[in-house]
Amino acid sequence: MHEMEITQHILQDVLQIAKEHQAKKSPKFH
Repeated sequence: MHEMEITQHILQDVLQIAKEHQAKKSPKFH
């Protein structure tokens, strides 16, 4: 049952990193 929680956590981390990466790429995104 913990697998779902872990997967969600990883997805959130990935999304956070993707957002930061996008923000760095294009200042407009900010």
